[in-house]
Amino acid sequence: MPRMVIEVPEEFTEVGKAMAGHLAALQRTVSRLGGGKAVDYAAIEQEMAEGAGRTEPAGHRAILQSLDIDVPAVMIGGVRYTRVGRCEAPYHTMAGSVSVERSLYRQSGERGGHPGGRVVDAVSLRAGVVGDGWLPHAARAMAHAVQQGPSRGSGSERTRVWPPAVFARRFRAGGASGRGTCRCGSPGHRGRPDRCRRGAGGGPLC
Repeated sequence: MPRMVIEVPEEFTEVGKAMAGHLAALQRTVSRLGGGKAVDYAAIEQEMAEGAGRTEPAGHRAILQSLDIDVPAVMIGGVRYTRVGRCEAPYHTMAGSVSVERSLYRQSGERGGHPGGRVVDAVSLRAGVVGDGWLPHAARAMAHAVQQGPSRGSGSERTRVWPPAVFARRFRAGGASGRGTCRCGSPGHRGRPDRCRRGAGGGPLC
């Protein structure tokens, strides 16, 4: 049997593992379909979708990680921002949420809790992240789904009825409020203050 060898760069290791897993599942599926009998192709469709679904998030994680900039200071819109630490935070895609570690920056001379003291990160700025870690296409799809959902009641008492799939996706992606917020002020750390690493000097991020 002809073999194909693919070299996978280190930064795409997780993508390579997901692809290898998908290929192995495909081989197992084909090997059990002999004999001319009818097959449960609905189950096969689901298996293939799940395999592809593991590859896509791994790809997003690798791409988003490449958008990170980890230097002492950066210029944003002509304004100097200083690195205050590194934190891991979720980014929400159509294939699910992925965690990415990135550097956080605050406008030089500003302090947390004050106007102008909000932290920013290169990944979110470069990718055009919307709100609490939503990538652009996922944000548009979510907004459209919510708009299409039926409503109950009338006037000020009107309540949005979310389609189950949309509600489940929003809940998994962290749409519901969590307890506690990371002191660095990053909304992606809601409920996970342990994910925040302080700056090199060991001082607070806010």
